[in-house]
Amino acid sequence: MLFEEILQSKYEQHRAAVTDHEGPGALFVQRSRGGPYGSGLDAVPDLGSGHSDTPRFDIAARRGAGPWKGRYSALASLGFAPVIKGDADACGAPALWLRPAGAEHVTGALVLIGFILLTAAYWARDHIKAAVRDPMVLGVGAWALGHLVGKFSPPALALFVAFTIYGHLLLIGVRPFDRCQLLAPTTSCYELWKISRTRKPSMPVLRQVPKSEAKAEIVLRMYKSLFGDRDPVAEPGTATGTPGDWWTVFALAPDILQHAVDGFAVYRHPGRKIDPVLRELGQTRAGWVKGSQFVFSQHCKSLRGLGVSDDKIAAVPHWAVSDLFNDQERTVLAYADCLAGAGGRTPDAVFDKLRNFWNDEQIFEFTYITCLYDMHAVMARALKLEYDNRPDPIVEVAAPESFTADDFLGGARRT
Repeated sequence: MLFEEILQSKYEQHRAAVTDHEGPGALFVQRSRGGPYGSGLDAVPDLGSGHSDTPRFDIAARRGAGPWKGRYSALASLGFAPVIKGDADACGAPALWLRPAGAEHVTGALVLIGFILLTAAYWARDHIKAAVRDPMVLGVGAWALGHLVGKFSPPALALFVAFTIYGHLLLIGVRPFDRCQLLAPTTSCYELWKISRTRKPSMPVLRQVPKSEAKAEIVLRMYKSLFGDRDPVAEPGTATGTPGDWWTVFALAPDILQHAVDGFAVYRHPGRKIDPVLRELGQTRAGWVKGSQFVFSQHCKSLRGLGVSDDKIAAVPHWAVSDLFNDQERTVLAYADCLAGAGGRTPDAVFDKLRNFWNDEQIFEFTYITCLYDMHAVMARALKLEYDNRPDPIVEVAAPESFTADDFLGGARRT
């Protein structure tokens, strides 16, 4: 399964769990940051275990978040017992070398930093988490390194070197998922580990503008509106489930971002003359025709928000053979295909049908808005923004090893 397919399927599973308020596990899978996507260990729990996390979350869903967390915490606490006992038994062990002067100060500083990072890992939103992304892992590493500086007996070395190496390996395992904000917590850790070994983290083609570099009023206003106090580059994620990198890339040119935002206001303006459902059908169809998962997916949500049934939304890709659309909707979808699929080449018969229910002003509105989202679909795919940040599906499929490729058609080879 492709990386992006796993992202999408797990995201859909998670969205279903969060919105199903009848199940006791719904709140458990919601992350503390207030959205369905976390960062670092929020998004990828217990990486590298080699086992699926699905049973853990199934149990949590059946028994409720509180009882599950209580049992898990109790078992985790029991795991510290042999560590504490072993450390106590090793107190009299001879040191391998003398402690350097000032080591206790280094130990104190590192342990303090470790506890600060550990605390930051459980804070909903803070600057530390935005800066380091994985405060839990770094906190464990700092704590272990601090003790390693101050203790030089063989048992201490074995314990704290193990913690330090574990923290480092976990950090390597978590980093590839800094951009994987759509993963549900039920994702198999082993599956994620395999992905991290075979795929590099995917980024948009162009540089993103972090909050610290944003100076233009429009950029700061949109960042505040969509991401709150977070840096959208360090902690991506919007309320609709997208990473939000459309905004951070468009912030490269604040005047163009302003123009785009004004365009959103234009098509939503209360003075528009066309039915919003017909408008959204055009935008959704344009996204599908252009192969933009981002535009198509977002406007499917808009159609649903306008009361369009899931069956009709699912039929947009094959509207021509569906009985779910009325005559006006079919005419609008046919015109959208002319705009997005035929480059604007539109038979007169299509305009004749449109004029049965729209005047010229309304036809112009629909044309402008559909072409606007045709453009957004093309840009999203070209720049690999949001859900369009995925590999091209058209690649060569490898032939069997026994195939020699001397002559693919099986005829005599030309010389």
